[in-house]
This record gives sequence, structure tokens and C-alpha cells, in this order.
Amino acid sequence: MSENVSTSSSLERAAGEAESLLLSPSLGSVSPPPPYVQSKAQLELARTEKATRSPTIRPSNFRRVTRDNLPITGMFVIDPDLEVPDDLLEGPPSQKRLRNLYLKTNREVDVDVWTKRHEPVPSNAGTGKVVVEMKAPGIVSKHTIRLHVGHGTSCALNVYAKAHLYLAIPADLVGPINLDVGSDRIYFSDSVQSRLITFSETHGGRRCFLGDLRNDGYTHKDSWKGSSIAVTLESSAAILYIYTLGEKPPQASYPACTVA
Repeated sequence: MSENVSTSSSLERAAGEAESLLLSPSLGSVSPPPPYVQSKAQLELARTEKATRSPTIRPSNFRRVTRDNLPITGMFVIDPDLEVPDDLLEGPPSQKRLRNLYLKTNREVDVDVWTKRHEPVPSNAGTGKVVVEMKAPGIVSKHTIRLHVGHGTSCALNVYAKAHLYLAIPADLVGPINLDVGSDRIYFSDSVQSRLITFSETHGGRRCFLGDLRNDGYTHKDSWKGSSIAVTLESSAAILYIYTLGEKPPQASYPACTVA
């Protein structure tokens, strides 16, 4: 009987020692892997890819969205070549085709706007210009517009609002930028600031050009086929932030643009 007890105890000790060896860190025991953490560069790349990913929804043209007490959100894809029968458009005949996209609301606006032509685009088609107008006279916290300008297109963006505006633009956008901000608080990201030339700065007004004025061929707004931006923020508290798609908005401590 004592022999059996001794044998049983020996087996238990051996099993305990084996378990200790398996769990010992010195022998490369298996432990849960550390949580996967993306680097800052990976996060920035993912943000940029998401911001510039081409949309899959069907395009429209001469789109009009007006709301009184509801926000305007989502994605709008505009094809300037899309022919739309007159009976599908709303508004007075003289105004139906003035703008390719018209947004108006008293609430918040948070949208992605894409200009995109149907492929393939003929080599002799010229630039398809898209006119986008946003009016948001309501007193709200902020608006956000992410502007994507596709191949073979340009965009004339006109904004009127009374709240903070976050405007993200393509890294290669070229054209005049006219700003009228009541608070005189305008902030650019480093990437935008490095390409921006400011010709006048008076009481919240800015007359700027984004790009290389000498080589980009700009002579007058009426003959310009490229993009343009005009923003009016009619409020003593509203702040304008302009930055590149995929970037974080600039900090409000960033100095405003300087006169060239």
C-alpha cells in the first residue's frame, strides 16, 4: 500500500515539474502576442488612402439639395458630361443648369464632393468644369467639405456659411483662392501653406493663388479652366481651416498666411 502511495506522489511531482518547465519564460514559453499597434506612418497612409479612394456610387449632374432643419451629409459624385433631361431638374428654367451641385441648409454640412468623368475621356474633350455652391446660413458648430477633383475635371467651389469650416482639398489643386472671413481667423496646413501665394490681406479678406502662378497659365478668372475656391464666413467667431485630403486639420495656433 505504501509503495502505491509513493508511486502516485512521484507521478504528481513529475507532472508538476513538467508543467513548470512548459510555463517557464527561460524556455521560450508560449505567451499571448502583444496587441497589434499601427505606426504613425501606417495610420497616415491609411487615412490618405481612405480619403482619396474613388467612389462607387453612380454620378449625377445639376444636383440640388435644399433642407431647412436637417443636416446634409454623405457623398456627391458629379459628372459634368452627364446629360440630364430638363423634366428631371428642379427650379426656374434659367437656374436649373447654373450649378452642377447646389447644397443649402440651416443645419450642419458634412460631405465628400467628387468630380468625375465617365471613362474613357476623349483626348480632345477639354476640362470638364464643375460648379459647386454651398449655402449654410444657420448658426451651427461647424461644416466639413472634402473636395476630390478627378482626372480631366476642375471645380469652382463657392461657400457661404456662418460657422467653422473645415475644407480638405486635393494635394495637386491649382487655382485662385478668395476668402472673406469675418473673424479674420484663417489657418492652413503646412502642405497648403507651402504652395500658397497671398497677394492681399485686409480685414479677413484674402486674395491668394495656390500653385505656380508663373507656369500654371492663370490670367483671369473668366478664362481660367482650372479650379477655384471662394469662401465667405459671415461671423465674428467662425474659423476657416484649409488642408490637404488625408491630413489632420491644422491647429488654430498656426499663423495665418503672410503677404507675398
